[in-house]
Amino acid sequence: MKKVLIFVITCCFVLSPMMISAEEIDVYIPPDNNIQYINISSINCSISSKSGKVNPSVLVRGKKSYDMNVTLILQKKNGTSWTNVTKWTAHSYGTRMEINKSMNCTKGITYRAVCNVKVNNEVVQKSSGSVIGK
Repeated sequence: MKKVLIFVITCCFVLSPMMISAEEIDVYIPPDNNIQYINISSINCSISSKSGKVNPSVLVRGKKSYDMNVTLILQKKNGTSWTNVTKWTAHSYGTRMEINKSMNCTKGITYRAVCNVKVNNEVVQKSSGSVIGK
């Protein structure tokens, strides 16, 4: 009897996720720009491409003056994965930090910027959209 009961309970746990259809699950995931941070007011990680150059940038705003460490990484796409091309790091104390860079690029290659941000003890990573080298 004990084995039968354990078997029935196990089947209920194993099969119950399969009985839920996608229409029954109502989950709201807010857009990335609505995420509430503790010490960070906003992070803007972006990239553009023009005339043989890619221009990655990051702008970080703190809610008040904090230690800020920011790393901006330029990546290029190789097949289905991303490879680091170069990175820049900056540190300051304040409410705002910005890194703007420009690099030669290869026409037709896809690039993106990745931003690693640490404000006080809060750590966030964001990626830009991708651009194709022009």
